[in-house]
Amino acid sequence: MNVIDTHLHLTDLRIWDQRLEILDKMKEQSITSFLNAGFCKEEWLRQLKLKTINPNFKMAWGLHPYWVDAQKDSEERLQLEFDYLKENIDQIDAIGETGLDLRTQFSESEKLQEEYFNKHLDLHFYSKKALVLHFVRNLGRGIKILKSKNKKFTGIIHSFSGSWEEAQALIELGFFISISSGVCNPKAKRIRRVAKEISLQHLLIETDSPDQAPPDWSEKYNMPWAVFEVAKCISEINGKSPEKIIQGSNENFQSLFA
Repeated sequence: MNVIDTHLHLTDLRIWDQRLEILDKMKEQSITSFLNAGFCKEEWLRQLKLKTINPNFKMAWGLHPYWVDAQKDSEERLQLEFDYLKENIDQIDAIGETGLDLRTQFSESEKLQEEYFNKHLDLHFYSKKALVLHFVRNLGRGIKILKSKNKKFTGIIHSFSGSWEEAQALIELGFFISISSGVCNPKAKRIRRVAKEISLQHLLIETDSPDQAPPDWSEKYNMPWAVFEVAKCISEINGKSPEKIIQGSNENFQSLFA
């Protein structure tokens, strides 16, 4: 059965040199498409190189909260990269990943993250490109900002880790909820409840390769074929077959970019 990995980072430097081998194995595993999420201009340019050898994927460009934090002492560079994104918006399929991350190591850039998150939201409304959002330890604040726009969105909440109530709020705002391998951890009660309750019409599955490997993963980095493990884990929770979960995710992804 064909499957789409709805969020990965094949242009991550940790696996970039293996891209041809990974693409070959994805083909063998019937992984027919994917969304490659971006985080800065240098990485966006690698996506363009990737397109020359495999055009069948969706490009998302954005300034990741990690990147915003890393450039907090060089706001001129941040603005230049965001301007490049705006100037090249017609080349891409989605905006992101963007959002907020308030883990301790990124907390000093909270205001700057919010500023660039809002810039990405404005670009979303202007361009009509889908959003790819990243929230860690601040989902309540993220939802508050989204609601303040008083508009419907088109996009993905990547690697969702919030509560079922938060998932419902985001679905009402227009987002798909994307679940990664965190759902395979029996202790991850919140995301496992989301997997149990969510309708297939609102669900996506992803790997976030090369990060977030499933438990007991044997390879050095997480790989796109772990998407089958994500589908299996969700199936064990909600009683729907892995094939139904994959089919629903594929259809939702295709509708997002129709």
